[in-house]
Amino acid sequence: MPKVQVFDTTGLDGGCLGPYMAIRRGTDRVVKGVQYAIFIAGAYNAMGLVGFERNGVVVLNLTHKTVVADSHMQAATGHDGATEEQVSEFNRLIGLRGPALLKAFREMKTFRGLQSLGAR
Repeated sequence: MPKVQVFDTTGLDGGCLGPYMAIRRGTDRVVKGVQYAIFIAGAYNAMGLVGFERNGVVVLNLTHKTVVADSHMQAATGHDGATEEQVSEFNRLIGLRGPALLKAFREMKTFRGLQSLGAR
């Protein structure tokens, strides 16, 4: 298995990761050998068209390079930063470990399916 670059949030506040922009908080977790990035994005860059209406908690599978969920806890706009609800959900998620964290991902309305978790 190739080595995955660690998700480094140093200097990322307000930065970008792929199409996700205006990142407010971020961390990573490893569950069963799979590395996940969890962060709050304030906007989404759709090939140059930046939409602040697409915001919220984002979960990426860094090992398999897939989106697990995005726009979770979406607000009317991400222009003014993360909402209290988004921060609360982010804090809840980063407090979970192992199977409990994977269960929380699966329960998100924007969950992309078992393949996004790396299931075969």
